[in-house]
Amino acid sequence: MSELMRGATLSGYLECMAELGIDPVPLLRAEGLNKGLIANPEQLIPARATVRLLERSAAASGCGTLGLRMAEGRLLANLGSASLLIVHQPTLRHALAALGEFRGRINSTLVLNLVEQHGEAMLREDLVLNQPEPASQAYQLGLGVLVRLCRALLGEHWAPRLVCLSSPPPRAGE
Repeated sequence: MSELMRGATLSGYLECMAELGIDPVPLLRAEGLNKGLIANPEQLIPARATVRLLERSAAASGCGTLGLRMAEGRLLANLGSASLLIVHQPTLRHALAALGEFRGRINSTLVLNLVEQHGEAMLREDLVLNQPEPASQAYQLGLGVLVRLCRALLGEHWAPRLVCLSSPPPRAGE
């Protein structure tokens, strides 16, 4: 499977970079991307370039929580036409299955696994690239989007019991 993501993956990127006082154009250009590519949410863009862009942008801005900041403004509609199918599923489990079914049209590198033990559900999200790459910002973004999706389906008061990231925590104040 090709390593592609929808341009909507970078929704909020330009706004976050402006808030952080960073010109995103050179960072986009360094990864072979441009504002026009990411302006079209349905445009498929290279996943590896997107992951690198997020990492370089976090480093350039000194913002270790860039991915989480971008996820704050996400809506279920950012998933495109798949959101119509997802929102009409009877349960979160069905919605996640639908998301997995359409992952090639949303983000071919994102894999969701649902594991249940002792009445508890654990949702694991992995970014699978042909060649592993530092991706803490992509993981933050994916996690934030997943939490937003769960809240959209389960209600704004829903919160996970525990959230774990494989990267070190961001420094205080980021």
